[in-house]
Amino acid sequence: MKLRYRYFRAALALAATLLAAGAIASLVFIHRDGSAADRIAGTAAAVLLLLVALILYYDAFLKKHRNFFLYDPLTRATKEPQQLEFADVESRLKALYTQLMPSVRPGAEVILKKPYRYRLAPLFPPLLDLFTLHEMMVHSSDEVWNDFISLPQQDFDSLRKILAADGVPSLAERMPQLREELQAGDLHAAQQFFISKKKGLEATLLRKVLQDIERF
Repeated sequence: MKLRYRYFRAALALAATLLAAGAIASLVFIHRDGSAADRIAGTAAAVLLLLVALILYYDAFLKKHRNFFLYDPLTRATKEPQQLEFADVESRLKALYTQLMPSVRPGAEVILKKPYRYRLAPLFPPLLDLFTLHEMMVHSSDEVWNDFISLPQQDFDSLRKILAADGVPSLAERMPQLREELQAGDLHAAQQFFISKKKGLEATLLRKVLQDIERF
């Protein structure tokens, strides 16, 4: 989020600079060649442009940026990185997921299609991939199992590559075993497999957030 914020701040600064330059230029030309009425109207417009430029400069350079994971919008308190727990990460990612996809059930198709890919800074899609997988583990319903069973082999292989690249290669390696158990109707074994990997996935998510915490 911080990386995207940096680009946004640069755009604000550029817009403010252009507005300020335009306001000053209009003052020069109007007071040199304009009538009295034009000078009054031009001065008022220039002052408004300068005020807008000042507001943009404030947003770009003076307004404090709050870390996405360390700042709690409910308590309005900021944690230290060493105080961050998985529950904090889970809460923030759940809010982000709901904001981006309020009516989309977490499933394999979400990870494959990444509807959030171009709406967030590059750090976030891998986290949402893993969070989606975590939600599938938490809500291990028939829909979750049907997702795995019905995925075409090409999509299943793509899912494994995504998860390996996102930081859970051991889980990606074991997924064919999960698929075989599901296809054989052994739901208990599949559930046990998922449950056994949930804590490790939570640790991976927390570690990935902490290693880049200053960039959020």
